[in-house]
Amino acid sequence: MILVIGAQKSGKGRYAKKLGFHKRDIIYNAHALVHKDPENAMDLVDELLKKEVVTINEVGSGVIPDDPILRAKREATGRVGAALAERATKVVRMVAGIPMVLKDETPQVQETPQIEQPQE
Repeated sequence: MILVIGAQKSGKGRYAKKLGFHKRDIIYNAHALVHKDPENAMDLVDELLKKEVVTINEVGSGVIPDDPILRAKREATGRVGAALAERATKVVRMVAGIPMVLKDETPQVQETPQIEQPQE
């Protein structure tokens, strides 16, 4: 699974679309799912990992809300994002529309070694 993180309006969705996966294989704005039930948000992780691409807001650098409900949603988003990042094969952070690869464990195709032909 490819995880695309970043601030709100950082280009996560545009980047995810450019990857070429069918839209049924992409979850946009996973933080919205987390906000529906922050107490049980970690239950979403296994389902999200079944998708090809997941986008989620990065919340670790923002303002911590005073409101306890908003703070719980923010903290749950951070926990889910961290769990996804740990298990994702690739993590891309979007900054001002520019993708920065933080992690890439995508299996690489090994080239078949060329066998030298004997010279006559």
